[in-house]
Amino acid sequence: MNHPSVFGRLAAMASRIWDPDSGPSDNGGEFIATCSDTAVLIGLLSDASPRIRMIAAEALGRTHDPGVIEPLLALLTDDSRVAAAALDAIGMIGGDRAISALIGVVNESRDLTISEHAIVALGKIGDERALDPLIVRLHDRSDSFYARKLAARALYSIYSRGSLSERGVEKVMNHWHAWYLF
Repeated sequence: MNHPSVFGRLAAMASRIWDPDSGPSDNGGEFIATCSDTAVLIGLLSDASPRIRMIAAEALGRTHDPGVIEPLLALLTDDSRVAAAALDAIGMIGGDRAISALIGVVNESRDLTISEHAIVALGKIGDERALDPLIVRLHDRSDSFYARKLAARALYSIYSRGSLSERGVEKVMNHWHAWYLF
């Protein structure tokens, strides 16, 4: 991040977002949301404003660049809205690193907002490796009903893609139906 061109781009962006006389620009968030310069967006992940960090995380997700997953993972200890935006972005990017990171969050996080966004992101990615952690969350009666319902939806989303192995289909059907019939 010590590259002069990145600092120049950040300064140019800051002038479009912040007017020294009147404060934040009305179109600052829109400008960040449409930015595709990953170096600039990664720089904005450390901004003092949670709103700017959240918008930058969302914009990074739209780049679909797997190289931005690590900076997004650093936001998981941030404000819950920022962390949720980072998880949503990781879900948009997909790939092996995203799947393993999201599975880790689903397995370890007890923060309801964080785990719910990770569950939804895994459903959107649709990878069979997510089945076991989602099934665990589906049956965890200590979890919120809403998180369990999201796990059921994520399982159905993965199933409905039609790309599961026979074993995966059987696993989803057994647990998904059992949950709805409890």
